[in-house]
Amino acid sequence: MATYPIKEVLQRYETERFTTEQAMGHCLQHIEALIQQVNDAAKSRTALKNQLASQATEIKALQAELKKVREQLTRLTPIQAKLGELNLAVHDLQKDVNQLTTDN
Repeated sequence: MATYPIKEVLQRYETERFTTEQAMGHCLQHIEALIQQVNDAAKSRTALKNQLASQATEIKALQAELKKVREQLTRLTPIQAKLGELNLAVHDLQKDVNQLTTDN
């Protein structure tokens, strides 16, 4: 659709270089283009809204998983401490065994 910019359409109409019908035709073309832009924007908005809803669902799932991981870490912390104690005891025991075997 080729049309003049709206300011030029109005200027041509005011200076009588466009008839009423010509000015109306160009204005209708501009209105049609605006309607198309509004429709495109509405489609984009809907797509973005759907994408946002999907991402919100993903975020909730990730938050639930993170909560589970944190709970597991909370349970592992005392176990790690006990494991550290056990490693020290094993190390001490190895030293004792080594000392006993070298003494004989």
